[in-house]
Amino acid sequence: MIVDTMTLQEVGEAILKASRKAIPTIERMLTRKENDYKKVIYKGVKDRYDFIPLTFKTDGIEFILCPYSKGKKDFKKYGMMYCLFAHVYYERTNWYCMVTSSFQTVQMYSNHFFERFVERHLKDDTKVSVDLVRKYFKETNYLTSSRFIDNPKYENCMYGATCIGVCCGHKVSDHVLAFRTYIDIETLTKGDKKVVFDEGQKDFEAVFTNEVGLRGYWMVA
Repeated sequence: MIVDTMTLQEVGEAILKASRKAIPTIERMLTRKENDYKKVIYKGVKDRYDFIPLTFKTDGIEFILCPYSKGKKDFKKYGMMYCLFAHVYYERTNWYCMVTSSFQTVQMYSNHFFERFVERHLKDDTKVSVDLVRKYFKETNYLTSSRFIDNPKYENCMYGATCIGVCCGHKVSDHVLAFRTYIDIETLTKGDKKVVFDEGQKDFEAVFTNEVGLRGYWMVA
């Protein structure tokens, strides 16, 4: 249960605790759907499949489980992949929180972050929703490469590179990161954000060339 009297760190830690508690639930859900996924992947010719998300609650926290696969060859060798994020309401706004690093870290994104994503990247009037958040995570390949920035205005300032732009936020604790706004690739010309973006692309190249590494970076069923 998330309440406004909690700190942002406490919210993040509650999400992580609930996500670890939910591991048996996740395993059961994916096992039940495995044959359905396998039929689609084996009959198809795509190099990526994103399946309908599965939802559940643990300790009063809503989780969205997004199964996906990198195609037949990858599935045969390594099995399914998935992304897990939580949707919570805290301090009068929605937060969408991706669990990463084998349930050890949570990246929290404010509703404002996705409003800026819509304004600066999609350039339309899409409303922020779970479907929009899924679209963002899919478009960024579920990957963020974060770096600390020496910024006297903001304590523990952090920028997170993706393949489409930069997330701006701060480190709440060793296990909780919070991103509050989004900068699109179109506007990145110089400065710390551009440096972080360029370095992040190198990180992603290293991950994508190592199939096992990609699974180690995120979570694998």
